[in-house]
Amino acid sequence: MRGTTVIDGQYHAARAVLADLVDDFHDNGWTQGVADALAWVRGYCEVSPASVDQSRAWPSVDEIVAEYVIARSQNRDGPGEGAGPSWICGVEQALFWAAGGGEDMPIKTFRW
Repeated sequence: MRGTTVIDGQYHAARAVLADLVDDFHDNGWTQGVADALAWVRGYCEVSPASVDQSRAWPSVDEIVAEYVIARSQNRDGPGEGAGPSWICGVEQALFWAAGGGEDMPIKTFRW
């Protein structure tokens, strides 16, 4: 699992991107999904993003992986009610990354 400092950095980067996307022409769903997933991973939110389970606050690595599997299934089969396809894709990628999968951070934090 990624370290808490790195996960916090990604969470705050996602929130900053959302704050910058003020016009209605951008699809903010993916970035919101990343922020929602990382908020749950860090314990800022008590409800898991894909399964909407309120008993899984402060998840373990196994619980993050289990939530990733649910998000992946929803991404393939269609997200639950009220969740858009770009949102569940953001959730899936953030959970995969937070659990230690892949190298690329969901939100790029470098500056041009």
